[in-house]
Amino acid sequence: FMLVREGNKIRFRLNKSLGFFGGLATCMPKDTHKLMNRFMVFILGGPVASLVFALLMGLALYVSKADVTQVEGFLTDFFFKSSLLVSGGIFLTSIIPMQSAGFYSDGARVLQLLRGGAEAKINTTLMTTMAQLMAGTRPSQLNTALLEEAIALPIQSFFKSYCHYYLYLAYFDANELSKADVHLENALTYKEQLPKFYPALLYLEKAFFVAVTERNALAARTYFTQAKRSNLIPKHTFLKAEAAVLWAENKPEEAHERAQKALTTLKKSNEQGAAAFEKEWLEKITNSVIGLPHQIRHS
Repeated sequence: FMLVREGNKIRFRLNKSLGFFGGLATCMPKDTHKLMNRFMVFILGGPVASLVFALLMGLALYVSKADVTQVEGFLTDFFFKSSLLVSGGIFLTSIIPMQSAGFYSDGARVLQLLRGGAEAKINTTLMTTMAQLMAGTRPSQLNTALLEEAIALPIQSFFKSYCHYYLYLAYFDANELSKADVHLENALTYKEQLPKFYPALLYLEKAFFVAVTERNALAARTYFTQAKRSNLIPKHTFLKAEAAVLWAENKPEEAHERAQKALTTLKKSNEQGAAAFEKEWLEKITNSVIGLPHQIRHS
């Protein structure tokens, strides 16, 4: 089972993804006040909770002194021991600094922030950007200079891909299409280092961008088919891209249907600033008022 925030509501959902078993938490800040300190507290919350629970299970095991020769005692002993081992194991694996498949352990993230430097600067920039989008800031109003500075830092980091992605959104919303395209392409250059789901999100954005700005149906469909579905990608992102591709393929009725579904699911987005930008494009598709590329640029 899982708890999911949808807009301003918390929903109880059945977990249908094997990737989420074992525990997963994501959280977006609503503002940038003392962001670094709050981020560290959030990161440490998981390992500390696992450690506390393991200690409680150890204490309960010691106090209970269950008689394992009896069924009740055996089950009690088994529950306390297994809970102790699982929680203790989760604490150790999360607190030890390491990286795997584009993800950092909690210990590694905290260590990065404590060390400061370029890596911490990029992390802080990304958290600030996400906080602004959650607060309702339009992509075009983001601090692009801050994101550009993060990209220019003299280190190799796949987190720069996320900076490029936000710059793509910012310039796309600002109608600076050439810059937007460059940053989306740059974001994709990190695809081998990124978490498996993230390149799919970028391909979906590329499909959408090519469809609505160039009406290149073949290229848009090619990018769309390269995107593998994942529960980690918002549903409206798939629907938005598919609607744009269908529009480029001159299938207005199907495009209208997908766009309407995308608008419905878009209401659940936590990034309200980006959602406002996407909503405008989806409404253009549903109202069939998207023109040729030169009309799009001046709409």
